[in-house]
Amino acid sequence: MHWKKNGVDDRKGNRRPVLVKFDNSPYWLMPVAPCSVSGALAAFKAIGHQYGAEEVELRYVDDNDEAWEGVAVDEVVGIVFVGKGVFRFRRMRPEEGVVPCRYQYYEPEEVFPPAKEKRQFSAWEKEERRKIS
Repeated sequence: MHWKKNGVDDRKGNRRPVLVKFDNSPYWLMPVAPCSVSGALAAFKAIGHQYGAEEVELRYVDDNDEAWEGVAVDEVVGIVFVGKGVFRFRRMRPEEGVVPCRYQYYEPEEVFPPAKEKRQFSAWEKEERRKIS
């Protein structure tokens, strides 16, 4: 996997919240529980390998506008670490007057949609396409 870290530092003791974007997902992901950056990176690496990501982009979650540039709130999905290699994906659904808040859970296929297969051409179709070009 190729990592674009955007200044994210995984030294021991760094507990700043981090967003991650995998190239094969339409969402930005973020751990829902506080954890160290190194722990989050280990989980991101496992998720990337599990779902076939090739490129990974990391950003700190800061209050400044620069960190959120190009990221809409509805594009962020939380990651719940259930166990070794098991993850759940959710987004908070705020409803007025409802406490505690409710969550919308996502299946992994919704967060990491399968790649569209390229159409396989028959030998005849390949020959006809060659003639045209």
